[in-house]
Amino acid sequence: MTRPRPSMLVVSESTSVSSSSSSPERAVYDDTDFFTAQRNDSQSSLGVASLGDMTMSSSLADEHRISPISRLPPELLIYSFSKLGSSADLRNCMLVSKTWSRNCVDLLWHRPLCNTWPNLLNVVSSVRKEDGYYPYFALVKRLNLSNLSDQISDGTVQPFVHCKRIERLTLTGCTKLTDHGVVSLVTGSNSLLALDITGLDAVTDHTLNAVAEHCHRLQGLNITDCSKVTDESLSSMAKNCRYLKRLKLNNCSLVTDESITSVARHCPSMLEIDLHNCRQITDESITALISHGKQLRELRVAHCSLITDQAFLELPKHLAFDSLRILDLTACSQLHDEAVEKIVDTSPRLRNLVLAKCKEITDRSVLAITKLGKNLHYIHLGHCAHISDSAVIQLGIHALLNQCPKLTHLSLTGVQAFFLREDLITYCREAPPEFTDHQRNMFCVFSGEGVNRLRNYLNEDPQSLYDTEGTMYDDRDGEDGDADQQVTGLMNATGLGADDDDMNEEDEAGEGSQYGGEADG
Repeated sequence: MTRPRPSMLVVSESTSVSSSSSSPERAVYDDTDFFTAQRNDSQSSLGVASLGDMTMSSSLADEHRISPISRLPPELLIYSFSKLGSSADLRNCMLVSKTWSRNCVDLLWHRPLCNTWPNLLNVVSSVRKEDGYYPYFALVKRLNLSNLSDQISDGTVQPFVHCKRIERLTLTGCTKLTDHGVVSLVTGSNSLLALDITGLDAVTDHTLNAVAEHCHRLQGLNITDCSKVTDESLSSMAKNCRYLKRLKLNNCSLVTDESITSVARHCPSMLEIDLHNCRQITDESITALISHGKQLRELRVAHCSLITDQAFLELPKHLAFDSLRILDLTACSQLHDEAVEKIVDTSPRLRNLVLAKCKEITDRSVLAITKLGKNLHYIHLGHCAHISDSAVIQLGIHALLNQCPKLTHLSLTGVQAFFLREDLITYCREAPPEFTDHQRNMFCVFSGEGVNRLRNYLNEDPQSLYDTEGTMYDDRDGEDGDADQQVTGLMNATGLGADDDDMNEEDEAGEGSQYGGEADG
């Protein structure tokens, strides 16, 4: 039977060369298939010369009238839109077409701009719409109200209670908020990863109990200056939020060893913890955090005055805590040389070490610190009055400079062996202009090129050269590389206080900014 031929196809005018004289003439499609006629294929030798020679349906014709950029896959469109510099540009793109709108809306709404009161009102209006083109309340992933901190109250946040996909919530300084407002936001928010309620003094255990109940994926928590929070809610949170990585409890005066040891036991992924001025913390907490925190990178216990040498001497023997990079022991005045030696032995990869106001340590500690070798970048020995002239000229500081070639910051503020020597302070950086005369006279900080110049000066005097034992760890896997770059950014180093001896120095002991740049942003 002769195969029927669509009228649109051109029949070959040549005679078939088939062995059967009755064979029908071959149609164009006999040796091809549907795919060779698609727009992305090269023209077949048997195919149609152009699309105009084909009879096209109206839908196919419409498809070919779409602009080339609209044919891009969603991934490329989203990537292109993500490079736009402003919310206004994204809004304009949403008006181009439905396709563009669908691929822009997430970028525009994942972090709505709430930096002014009119902007906040616009966001609230859209979130409240029940018949909007998109469910805007479900698109919000990051919410930062800290720019309007003095205007935010429990009533202000009520329109956001249906935004249950928020991952980062920043309420820093919103002092009018109470438990009622914060609890309404976190209830049902099982996507929440980071919460920053710094300065919310009215917040109590009720809020953290709600976090423990609803936010099991939480990784970062900043409750600085939430002075009403106690062990009861923190312990509950530690047991329920086992993915915690960053915890900042500055000035939480009611916190004790009970909750901190619970955090150490139940949160094995902890990377950074800041206990600045938690004055009830003792050795038990520090030993537990380091012993259980195999991934712990930053530990800050400034002004925890009950900490003694035993916090470190009780650490498990023959174990090295290679992850620890930043240790801030400012004003832990009961620490002695034995503790510093143990710290160096068990944490050989320390990069930043702050021992300011540890007034009992001596030249012996300085010499022990030299064993950190090339790993050490930052050392703060301000107001360590027992560091003597012999440490400067014969052993400690000179050895520290030579054995630690990566050192970029050396603070010896208040150390008489240095700030009274005109030949040495020549290489100091300038004191901040707001310092008093007394503070200026004691200021002694070497940073950047000043460290190199001081090292070169001390090495010029042949009488000051000496033999010291080699560094313990200089032959270990090169520079800290990517690991050094990951030394985060959740917590900023703490200041030295407000009294006359405290040099309100730029503290580089912690690199980066707080998490949640919402808590970061």
